[in-house]
Amino acid sequence: MKKEPTLVVVALVESNEPRGNEPTYILTRRKKDAHLAGFWEFPGGKVEPGESPVEALKRELMEELGVQVEALEPTVFSYHEYSERHVLILFYRAQVVSGSPRPQPLEASELKLMTRTEVLKLPMPPANEVFLSYLRQSTARS
Repeated sequence: MKKEPTLVVVALVESNEPRGNEPTYILTRRKKDAHLAGFWEFPGGKVEPGESPVEALKRELMEELGVQVEALEPTVFSYHEYSERHVLILFYRAQVVSGSPRPQPLEASELKLMTRTEVLKLPMPPANEVFLSYLRQSTARS
């Protein structure tokens, strides 16, 4: 029997701390005891019953990073079958609200602020390839 996919929302979150003229984005590294341990990832998580994807993303970013976000813009989605789970991921772009606390790795082993070029060089889970491709294409157009 086929497994039901878990609905997940994640975002490329622009921080309030640009590097020169370049925006930086918040990325986290998965803990050693987590599924896909050690990979870098876009912050986010599971959509709970009764939650909209946007509500879930705002909640997850507060729980994982301690930040409030705005300008939640949906971009692409990805369906991926890992051996132990299937995921349907909705990818967003978001921005940290002015005055929000500095992001913290509340549920990750590490957090970094990176430029888009740096983000595209990270080892990430296979389910993120669709979004990385979207980012590469949007970089080429700008």
